[in-house]
Amino acid sequence: MSNITPKTIEWADDQVATFNNRHHIYEIYAGILQEVLSQVAMKYAPDSIVQARAKEVNSFAGKIWRKKDKSIDPVNEFTDLCGGRVITNNQDGVKSICSYIESHFDIDWENSVDISQRLKPSEFGYRSIHYIVRFKKGIFPNDIVDVKIPDILYPDQNNDCQLKAEIQVRTILEHSWADFSHRISYKRPFKMPPMWEREMARMAAFLEEADNQLIRIQKGLRHYLGCYSAYMKPEEMEQEIQILENVLRHDPGNAVLADEIGRLAMSLNKWDKAVLVLKPYLKGNYLPAIRDYGDALCNQFDDSKHDRKVTTGKKEYLRGQRILHEVLEKNPRDIGTLCILAGTYRDVNDIKARELYQKAFEIEPDNPYPLSYYLDYMVIENRNLSFARSMQAIIRKAYQKSRDLANAGLEAPWSYFNMGKFSLFLEDPYDAIRMYVKGCSLCTSSWPILLALRSLRNVESVKKEIPGFDIIIRFIKLYLWINFQKDADSEGILKPVKPKVKITEPTVIVAGGTDVAVEAEVLKFTKILTVGVQDFGGTIISGGTFAGVCRIVGDLQEHYGKQFKTIGYLPKSIPSDIEKDKRYSAFRSTDGEHFSPLEAIQYWEDIIGSGISPKDVRLVGINGGKISGAEYRIALAFKAKVGILSESGNEASRLFHDPDWTDASNLLSLPLDPLTIRAFFGSNGKKMRSPFRDTIGQMIHREYLEMMNENSKKDSTQKNLFDWEELPENLKESNREQADHILNKLKAVGYEIRKATAKKPKIISFTEEEVEFLSEMEHGRWNVERLRDGWKYGIVKDVSRKISPYLLPWEKLSEEVKEYDRDAVRKIPKNLTEIGLEIFKK
Repeated sequence: MSNITPKTIEWADDQVATFNNRHHIYEIYAGILQEVLSQVAMKYAPDSIVQARAKEVNSFAGKIWRKKDKSIDPVNEFTDLCGGRVITNNQDGVKSICSYIESHFDIDWENSVDISQRLKPSEFGYRSIHYIVRFKKGIFPNDIVDVKIPDILYPDQNNDCQLKAEIQVRTILEHSWADFSHRISYKRPFKMPPMWEREMARMAAFLEEADNQLIRIQKGLRHYLGCYSAYMKPEEMEQEIQILENVLRHDPGNAVLADEIGRLAMSLNKWDKAVLVLKPYLKGNYLPAIRDYGDALCNQFDDSKHDRKVTTGKKEYLRGQRILHEVLEKNPRDIGTLCILAGTYRDVNDIKARELYQKAFEIEPDNPYPLSYYLDYMVIENRNLSFARSMQAIIRKAYQKSRDLANAGLEAPWSYFNMGKFSLFLEDPYDAIRMYVKGCSLCTSSWPILLALRSLRNVESVKKEIPGFDIIIRFIKLYLWINFQKDADSEGILKPVKPKVKITEPTVIVAGGTDVAVEAEVLKFTKILTVGVQDFGGTIISGGTFAGVCRIVGDLQEHYGKQFKTIGYLPKSIPSDIEKDKRYSAFRSTDGEHFSPLEAIQYWEDIIGSGISPKDVRLVGINGGKISGAEYRIALAFKAKVGILSESGNEASRLFHDPDWTDASNLLSLPLDPLTIRAFFGSNGKKMRSPFRDTIGQMIHREYLEMMNENSKKDSTQKNLFDWEELPENLKESNREQADHILNKLKAVGYEIRKATAKKPKIISFTEEEVEFLSEMEHGRWNVERLRDGWKYGIVKDVSRKISPYLLPWEKLSEEVKEYDRDAVRKIPKNLTEIGLEIFKK
């Protein structure tokens, strides 16, 4: 600053006097600006803080001295004599407010600035967007802002006064930092010490990341809230519609509320309901409601819905398309509208569909939805995978976005089908199989699966370049036939043929590790499986080689002879270093050139062709690699009972940490307990005859209650302690199954049951060895029954959450717990005599 002289003092006095004379105008300006910005914020960022003020005279007087060397006529050059500020919760709010300001004010762009742009790439600091604005005639009042601007505030009414204002727009975290740093640093006469400059820069970086995290959280939650099926059952959505409709009656102009009702209806595929609710808002300004109306209209009048081929209601369908076009004209960069509109042209006008998907792709290349379809069109156009291969970095980003959606429970099954498609293009067939299998398992209707199948067929011409393509096609077709036979028939999918090698029930698949590196570890489970199949009679399916788990199955066949049948599934070409295990009863070959999940698809086709329901099939999993991982997940998708020896390592252990399957009700973590494995394999044992089955079940439950103390019995949360009449059906069935298992237990130690012939039948007593063995059998049965009912192991028992500390091998139980089973076994002879039955030695 130059030296202060009498002349400069006179200059400053004149500047202050002039500003003082105009101050009342700036106060009016501040008041009007406060009203305008408040109404804008109410519409676009409702929770914002809005401030406006005229610069105080003393503040102006101080600033002109600090800026003397840079400003000759401050009263006419300063742009912040009136200032407004909008403080939003996050950057989304900042963008919305900024967009409105830029389109409704006269902006002095030369003096306006995004403060963050001043920062070097390596710097963090005071971020904010500052606009220098003036009011434009004819803008206010309008639909959003009901404020009349006094003529005195327009520039042409005050030629001696610029009447500019500065508007700052920032998030609340940016404001906190700006306020703090401005006071500490910018308005101090000293230079900040380097140590504290570094500390402030570090703090600024933390705040910037926090701001970004808030944006991610808000976007994720907004998306989540819009995906109703992620957290609401159909009946809950129906109830929510009724509640919101009653609210809408009291606020009929609320387009946002109406759109929420419409989207709920669309989630239930009630397109006519959505059309009816949204139609009154077509002439409004809320574009999401108009877009959803157009979308619902196209769906309502598209009989095929899935491939968009219009068969009836063509006029209304085309009207829906026109409405979507109109929405797109008003917001040409809205990816959602672009993709919805593109979908209405698929298989009707693919040139137009491709054009729209391409536009969406160009706006956001890694958005999974448009990218998935755009890749299809480009592969078809190029007749090869060159385009997909050039896009691998973008495809990986899109895959991660889909993964994030799936982890949050959003956009299923589409997020999984997109990941499957991306993995195919990234030449990762095993991940692709996992994703398509999971996507199909989440479908409650056939049309998403049919769409996924048709999308794959779009690129069928290059399938030789896509590893795993045919396996996925066969899986999808089989899944459709099992779960949606009528739709599978209409799609030309035939029922699997009956195999030449007969498969009988019960049917168990034994899958797992065969690699040389794990063979020694896997073979340790031979003994436990040998006990497990002791009273099994049916069909065991496995890999048919003399390695690992497959070898164990051969050992079982050799040990038990014709007690059961084993079938080995092999590719037509077996590597020379792989030995076929000729001890198996029979073999089946696939078209595969090497081992792959194709063998699993083949045995499932044979199981279905044999008339066996997948729900009655069991799979035992031990260790395993990628192929076994696919087998486990395919069985889970088909609703088979999948018992995994989780302690066996590799894929068997990893499966329980896979977020896609950890909650699967048919996934059982089997303890390393031979008689639990025996109970899981099952037997050809019969059920106890009625009415003995129910009578013995009640008797078992009554004795259980007698063992529990009165305090536990009074606990209303312990459903297993209810009287029989109030006992949940699944717990009643547990007791009945325990009654059934009496027959298996007795048979295992050489006894049978018959009607008592004497008035006072002799009650036998089991030996201690028999008691111990039968008790261990009972515990194994109980383990499997509990696991099938969704129970998990946990240190502390919690009936409401289905957690038990007793889901362990027999040898790991305390003597106190073992005694429960021993006591139950000892009472079997007496209990049977009470209902007219007796035990006899065969």
